[in-house]
Amino acid sequence: MSVTDIIISTPFDAKPRLKNGAQPDSLTDPVFVNFMDYARKRWHYSASRNLPGPDALALLAGTGNIAACQGFAYTLGRVFKDGLGIVQDHVHYPEIKGYFWVAPRYKCFDPLVKGNIRKLHRFRKVYDQGTIFKDHMYLQCYARYYDPTVGRIYGVKDELVHETFPTQWDVSTPNNQAHGSYIDFADGRKLLITRDQQTLFLSKDDEAVHGFHRIFLMFEPSEENFKRAFGKLLKKDLQPVNPGDQVLSQFVLHCFNAPVTPQRTIGPLFH
Repeated sequence: MSVTDIIISTPFDAKPRLKNGAQPDSLTDPVFVNFMDYARKRWHYSASRNLPGPDALALLAGTGNIAACQGFAYTLGRVFKDGLGIVQDHVHYPEIKGYFWVAPRYKCFDPLVKGNIRKLHRFRKVYDQGTIFKDHMYLQCYARYYDPTVGRIYGVKDELVHETFPTQWDVSTPNNQAHGSYIDFADGRKLLITRDQQTLFLSKDDEAVHGFHRIFLMFEPSEENFKRAFGKLLKKDLQPVNPGDQVLSQFVLHCFNAPVTPQRTIGPLFH
């Protein structure tokens, strides 16, 4: 029995319903439940995978057991099309581009994946503050949204998105950020800033967890937290990448309600 046959028949058996004339779109919800039951027992998530088509073929052939969100979305699409007979016109793949924050209640189907955000102050490395994704894909079939990565059926498009970070923090309008924002560093790290600027996420590339090659430190903007988050590397991070570009130092000053001007520099806080 093929993987597709197993998924459309276990534990809910869609085949007799199809034979008796049931419309395929009436069976997508229970088959999705079957799909997630199969995935939790056999497959694993890895954000670094970038072969959605080949990964989907391998998962359904039984020759692979790992994929990213795109691969699992394509796999579910193949099950809906090949197993239930849903035509291509009714299968679409919504994409979320760029970094975004997913709340802890949206957990990955893979039991080994716990999230990739931990609080800065905790002694133990517990990743229980949700997940930062960079790009995401799931599946739309008719008017329903199916996300195999987190095992959810959505009532609305992009339901799992708690906050997005689409634009660089703008020093010229520091109090008027329409969305979450970010600051890039020359060494590849990224600081994500929520829209209310009360929560920050600093990427930590030398720390990995199952499913993700980097984690994010979560903290509030305070003197103590900035010192702890950036440590001895802070002075280097504050050096401008381009002449006149001191976005991090300007953001820190803004957090402490200090005037933000090109002439203002960081004082004793970072010496």
